[in-house]
Amino acid sequence: MTKNLIIFFAFLLLFACNKKPDVSDTATSGKVKIAYDETFNSIAAQERDVFQYLYKNVTVLDYQLSQELSHQYLIGDSVKLIFSSRKLNTYESTYFKSRNVFPKTYEFARYGLVVLLNKNSKDSVLSIEQLKNKFVSAKNPSVL
Repeated sequence: MTKNLIIFFAFLLLFACNKKPDVSDTATSGKVKIAYDETFNSIAAQERDVFQYLYKNVTVLDYQLSQELSHQYLIGDSVKLIFSSRKLNTYESTYFKSRNVFPKTYEFARYGLVVLLNKNSKDSVLSIEQLKNKFVSAKNPSVL
């Protein structure tokens, strides 16, 4: 009986020692929630993948939300990071300042170029060189 009891406690001790500790939420471990508009899907996916590759103990939970809902989630502390096409408005800035929180913002795309083509156009991809040539031609109509 004593031998069986010792074996039971040995197994119990073995399994108790094998338990993995919970990973605490830090900058490089645990879970982090981010939100973004669908227009930022490719950027957010790349950032998530690289971050999770570099930091194996972190899980990034991402949510595709509208821009306004993303900002509301940030204020409500439901997410820690948002990708947005606008800066914080006065209310949001005041809210964070009243709580001694100073969010960092990073501008990563200021300008863009949209080229609209006729739906009957055969070219769906233009190189930078082709665009430059088109603009030079447009500046000097005699080249057309």
